[in-house]
Amino acid sequence: MKCLMRYLLQIDVKSQTTEHKKERRKLYEKIRRQQTELLKTETRWKWMKSLSDTANGTITGKARIMLETYIQMQYFDRILARANIRLMTMSSGQYELKRQEKGESKKEKAGLDLNVIDHYNGTERSVKTLSGGESFQASLSLALGLSDEIQAGGDPFLE
Repeated sequence: MKCLMRYLLQIDVKSQTTEHKKERRKLYEKIRRQQTELLKTETRWKWMKSLSDTANGTITGKARIMLETYIQMQYFDRILARANIRLMTMSSGQYELKRQEKGESKKEKAGLDLNVIDHYNGTERSVKTLSGGESFQASLSLALGLSDEIQAGGDPFLE
């Protein structure tokens, strides 16, 4: 682009009429304005692409978490904190719920699955391994945790 502009300005400058020089100068200025606009557009596109990748969870090398899932995770953590108070009481301190940080496979979205921490034997496992009664306690504590969060003035837009 710069070579073309220099070329336009240097073409037989001595033999050109004043009118030809003015036309070439206008053309040169037009190309400079377009180049500036192109750079601005490219910069804006890069910023928008980065924002889009972030919102859609498609940033390479990062966990695949979409914006919607991230917001749900934040609400879920608040509900879990309240639910764990209830579950620890119901299970005499044996169980605590924890949001699973990673999906089971690389393609799976992560962030909203649950694990249970068993404080009696110091292990963390999927809530799918709980017995019927333990699953009931976990479910009840989650329902009560949601109720506690709403009553405490949590976000009214929880769905």
